[in-house]
Amino acid sequence: MKKSILLNKGHLSSILHQNQKFQIIWSRNGLDRLDDTAQVKVLPDTSIGISTGFYRGQTLASMGHFSYSHSEFTQPVSVGNYCSIAENLEIFGFNHPYDRITTAPLTYIPDLPLYRGFHADAIKPTLPETLNTPPEIHHDVWIGRSVKLKPGIVINTGAIIGAGAVVTKDVPPYAIVGGNPAKIIKYRFPRELTEYLLATSWWDYYPSILSGVDFTQSIQEQIKAIEENVKSARRLPDILNLYDLLISQIN
Repeated sequence: MKKSILLNKGHLSSILHQNQKFQIIWSRNGLDRLDDTAQVKVLPDTSIGISTGFYRGQTLASMGHFSYSHSEFTQPVSVGNYCSIAENLEIFGFNHPYDRITTAPLTYIPDLPLYRGFHADAIKPTLPETLNTPPEIHHDVWIGRSVKLKPGIVINTGAIIGAGAVVTKDVPPYAIVGGNPAKIIKYRFPRELTEYLLATSWWDYYPSILSGVDFTQSIQEQIKAIEENVKSARRLPDILNLYDLLISQIN
């Protein structure tokens, strides 16, 4: 099982600068809330974009280009480009399997101290398929304050998750959801426009892709402007596999 990596912020910054000048922004106003001696934790399989915002805590999880979070990640998660995450995001622990004879951890972690000395070692453990599956947050997603996410779900591009929502199922592209459990309130745009937006893949480009777009015009006109910009726009680089890079340097 992969383990998190601990290193000081100064060392991390130096490594990022040497690798295509990737940067981490540690506060919304751009000020450094951590000094170079602060310990940073990098969760397993973490990748980051060219510029990412971790505005709370000292733990890094996978975050795409120009995305930011006001919540600290305590377990792995995959976040796409241009995402906005508010405070107090929580990811549920793994789900106990309910299609087995028992929901107790006996069937997949029989060596827990709770069971030692009671012949649980004779049980053949079988891990549930979704035991360690992190949620996937695609591109241009806005997550409100105090949202809870179930492991293994997918929040598709353009979705909005209302404050306090408990999300237990996949969220379609450009859907607005809220409640406990979260349900679709409405879609941001009609289906045809959603398909046009998805086809532009504007989130794969540098912010200049939005240059000259008049945001007071209809969404149709905004899409036309983006389609024109795509012809000469500069695509973003691949995200940096930070975890593997650090492992290679440590070893």
